[in-house]
Amino acid sequence: MGFGAVAAGAIILTITLITVAALSTILFTIMTNTVENVLNSKDNYSIEFTISSMIYDNINNVLYINITNTGQYSIIPYHRTELILDYVNITGKHEVDVLEYGEWRPYRTYVGNYSYPLPEGKIVEIPPGATLEIVAHPSYTIDASYPIVVVFILDSGVEAKTITKLR
Repeated sequence: MGFGAVAAGAIILTITLITVAALSTILFTIMTNTVENVLNSKDNYSIEFTISSMIYDNINNVLYINITNTGQYSIIPYHRTELILDYVNITGKHEVDVLEYGEWRPYRTYVGNYSYPLPEGKIVEIPPGATLEIVAHPSYTIDASYPIVVVFILDSGVEAKTITKLR
C-alpha cells in the first residue's frame, strides 16, 4: 500500500468524521427545538378548574364539594389526586386532612342540564364546562362557624383552592 492509498484513506476518514459531526449537530438542533416546542406548547395547554361550591352535612360529617372545569381540556382526577382540608374541629382544634383518591370519591357529575350519579371506584372524565361533585369525610367534625380551606390538586400539580364558610 503506497502513500497515495494512505492519503486517500485519511481524506475519506476526515470527510466521514466531518459529516458525522455535522449530522450530529443538525440532529441535536432539531431535538432541542422539538423539546422547546413541546415545553412551550404546554403553556397553551391550560387546565383550569374551580371549587364552585361546598355543602357540609354535620350530622354525618360529610363534605360535598363541586369542582367545575373552566378550562379548554378535560380533567381526569384519579389515584394521585389529593384533597386538602384545613379546618377547625368542634373542640376548637386546628386540623389538616390530606386525603388521597379513595379517601374522597367522585359522587356525581353535572353536564349541561343533566346530572349523572357515579358508581364508586370508577374513574371519571370532566369535560370543559362540566362539574364534578366529590364526597369527603373529614377526620373530625368541622366547626362551621370558622372558615375552611379546601385545596384540590391534580397529579399534574394543577390546583384549585378556596377559603369559605360552610353552610
